[in-house]
Amino acid sequence: MIWGKDNWNFNNDANYGYFENSTYSQQMSDSYKNTLKNSLDNIDYNVIFNGENAWINEKWNGSCYGMSATALLAKYSILSYNSYKSDATKLYDLPYPSNNINVASLINYYQMLQVKDVIQQQYRTVPYCSHEENIKNIISLLDTNSFVLIGFKDNDWNGHTVLAYDYEYGNWSWNGVNYDGCIYILDPNHSVSYDDEYDIYFNSKTYNWNIPHYADVSSVQGSVFNYIGANVSEINEGGYLSGKADSKITHYVSRIEAEAVASNHSVSKVKPSSNGNYLNQNTSAGEIIADVSFIARGDSNGTFGYNLLDSDSSYKITQKNAEPLQLTIDYENCMLRAGSVAGTQVIFDKTGYVTVEGESADYNISMVFNEDYPIDWFAFNVNGHGADYASMSKTSDGYILESDNLKNVSVSANNKEVSAEVSFSTDYNKVLIYEIDKNTIGVSVDTDNNGTYETRLNTDLLRGDVNKDGKINISDAVSLQKYILGKGTLADWKSADICNDNKIDVFDVVAIRKLLIQNK
Repeated sequence: MIWGKDNWNFNNDANYGYFENSTYSQQMSDSYKNTLKNSLDNIDYNVIFNGENAWINEKWNGSCYGMSATALLAKYSILSYNSYKSDATKLYDLPYPSNNINVASLINYYQMLQVKDVIQQQYRTVPYCSHEENIKNIISLLDTNSFVLIGFKDNDWNGHTVLAYDYEYGNWSWNGVNYDGCIYILDPNHSVSYDDEYDIYFNSKTYNWNIPHYADVSSVQGSVFNYIGANVSEINEGGYLSGKADSKITHYVSRIEAEAVASNHSVSKVKPSSNGNYLNQNTSAGEIIADVSFIARGDSNGTFGYNLLDSDSSYKITQKNAEPLQLTIDYENCMLRAGSVAGTQVIFDKTGYVTVEGESADYNISMVFNEDYPIDWFAFNVNGHGADYASMSKTSDGYILESDNLKNVSVSANNKEVSAEVSFSTDYNKVLIYEIDKNTIGVSVDTDNNGTYETRLNTDLLRGDVNKDGKINISDAVSLQKYILGKGTLADWKSADICNDNKIDVFDVVAIRKLLIQNK
């Protein structure tokens, strides 16, 4: 590793801070975004590009992984310098991201690639190896590789990614503690020049380690490594620089992300019984591990949840009181999400079944599949209101949604090319949601109770018909204005979203007034 050649000439904290008030999307050109879309599987595409929690639309909070990964690829001559600056001969020559959208795009493209299973699986397994195993792994990889990509997290669950480029044994002392080993580090938080405070110091007898610059990053304070790799194919899988998505995972570790959950909750394995109920199963020690993940979180605080060593089982998450509950489970070929404003329980089954229970509250259920989905759309999302329970199950014909309240339900679906949405209300407690064509979602009920959903509901959406009486008049405008002022409720959110921007605000009030003038 040669300083002033193999490192970026700016760092993640200072010069790159130009972007701290923008989103990742604003730092990537359309050509990079389109390539990224085509390189991802359905689940990863959904995490990065789709829905209200799309990572690419998140505010930028660092690109340590992207900077480290691209520096590694440059060292192996995979990055063509003159593609980013005509006279560049080394990484250090490339312009600041704030001056060159292609440089910003490249770094943040690779930042997004943390979402890949092959990377996430390391995040879910490496922290549980001993410090000795991980230090020895780094050293072994440095014996045969120029760079080793290292991720670590401190006891406060802050994650960061750096590059190791050499090691040696000797004598060092930091804060009164002696070490006999040093792993030399290129840290994107201080990548412009060498600083020994960023190196990893370790004891070859105890394998305790420390990074002096980060006062809270040491093994004795609970810090752990969460990624150790030098496999260029793995790091560049799906990459902009001729990466391929062909890595194999021998044992998949699933993951529950708890975006909202009460402190008093439990997680258990369950199994469906003959009567359709889910019964608790015995769980071996270490099968369900509380941990924080950094998927779609850059180098900031991660998301609390659980790593699940049994990736084939169904899981139940229960909390004692009806409080906000929002959970996502990541199986190898499907991602399921469910939540309730006042939830008490969620059950996930990888075969394509989700149930959420609560106390007469708004709820949501989503399913995303990489394979074996029944219709052209691989992602399916449902939002309902005022229900004690709701369940959705995948069938060969579509999805069956069941609830004690199917009034004012909104459904959306998408693949990488098209999306569709529909709203419906019915007094029935069970419907089949299916595909009519690639742009149209159908909803049918079983009116004669023979198991066949033969009657299609009228799902035509009349934007502006806020009170759902089939027409747009002054009462709709009054209802909308009362809602905006916090003095009323809505019969149907989709109809009230006249601007079709997934928000209900004063612009919708202006829009409905224009509709009333046009209809005079």
